[in-house]
Amino acid sequence: MKTISKITVKHFLNTLLGPRSSFVEITNGKEKLPLNKEPEIHPLYVGVIFKRKTTQLKSIIDDDFASLEVAQIEHGEMMKAEIRMIEELITREFIKQGDSFKLKGLKIKCQVYNENLLEFLAKSYIWDQYCKIIEDSQSPKKLMLTLKIDAIPASEYYDAAIKLIGKTKPLMELQNRFEIFSKIESIIQKDKIFNNMKVIEWKYGKAKEYFSLLAINNGLKFDQLTEVVRSVDDEINKLE
Repeated sequence: MKTISKITVKHFLNTLLGPRSSFVEITNGKEKLPLNKEPEIHPLYVGVIFKRKTTQLKSIIDDDFASLEVAQIEHGEMMKAEIRMIEELITREFIKQGDSFKLKGLKIKCQVYNENLLEFLAKSYIWDQYCKIIEDSQSPKKLMLTLKIDAIPASEYYDAAIKLIGKTKPLMELQNRFEIFSKIESIIQKDKIFNNMKVIEWKYGKAKEYFSLLAINNGLKFDQLTEVVRSVDDEINKLE
């Protein structure tokens, strides 16, 4: 096991990219007189120090703030999750790469954790495999079967494929994944909070606990919940 140097990750307001402020103005002839001036606001960034190297990343929290204290009040849990994510990414990549590891590629590795949780799962857990099966089938209906429309539940795509292509072995092997994803989709769509939930919030925040409580309250049995949570965990862990 390689010895890991201290990793320092801190949020800050990037005052070099601003300031941005709002004015309500009145016009008096050729002069513009400020009636009211709001506090200057700046984008939230993350500073990283590791092995005497430094880098700065735009925070996953894509917003501007008047102070770091305001950011912490509004997004404290997400900021903690982002710090944990970056620390773990650096640790994992340094163990893999050793002294050849560079902070430069950290931004790209962070991006996938900023994806919408349901959209990430839909693509990674079922959609990519489903589309490959439909494409390989050479069905004349393949364009229709892979035309993704968000309002259509995933289960309807599977049912349509079974009706138009038949119960082929590859499709039948996807059945359990579609059933699990349908449970995930059903639970997430019951609460507006989950509409914009990100992968980072499941992996490093409290989304998993919140989802589990919501699922139990909506009738999901414990063994079903265990299978669903394990499936989501396994899919996200593939990012490592």
